[in-house]
Amino acid sequence: MQLRNTLASEVSAYVAGILPDGTYVIYNASSGKAMSATDKATYYRTASAVTLDNGKVVKPTNDLLWDLKYENGVYTVTSQEGKKLSMNADRNSLPMDDVNATWTIAAAATEGAYYLVNANRPDFYVEYYSGTDKNGNAFEEFSTYQYSSSKEAIYALQFIPAEAQLPGGELPNAGDKVVIYNPNAEAVLAAQNDNTDSPAINKVKKVKKHQGNGYERQGRLRQRRCGL
Repeated sequence: MQLRNTLASEVSAYVAGILPDGTYVIYNASSGKAMSATDKATYYRTASAVTLDNGKVVKPTNDLLWDLKYENGVYTVTSQEGKKLSMNADRNSLPMDDVNATWTIAAAATEGAYYLVNANRPDFYVEYYSGTDKNGNAFEEFSTYQYSSSKEAIYALQFIPAEAQLPGGELPNAGDKVVIYNPNAEAVLAAQNDNTDSPAINKVKKVKKHQGNGYERQGRLRQRRCGL
């Protein structure tokens, strides 16, 4: 028996847990576009322009945020609405919540980038695609296709960790009225309790979040005024 070194070409490209679980913006540097959860022509993902500053996406909107979770050798890629990035059984589109909703992530030939490959249809890589339709109108989108090294740039994706964003992306100004909300407890700060020895702030229960980052409950909601 002879011992020899294993060649790099013999090592599987799919590294278990190559990226930690977390929330990311999925960005294609060649186009300057990030993948949005918003539909493009129903079955594809919208390519959205973003601004980078020191390697971070400036004020990403919720549709650009994807939750990566690694389990049993594959990833799920989930939007902030709880829908999973997927493929169907026989097309190269990129719908949400279809039958093939798990992915592998591999280091790309492009330094610092990765390939996002469907786990059940491993010939298909997520790509940034641009072209013209039959009427000559330009379009762009994220879809999937079989990998070609001659088009490496469209398959190379950066997974940029998303920093916590306040609603609207801005800090409140002095004098603004705000609600202080804890998402884990699903509650907001209210009035001080009547414990004179160790006073604390009560929480308001049964808070319901509405579109536009508003909150409501039965009865009057106490607001606190910001100051410097």
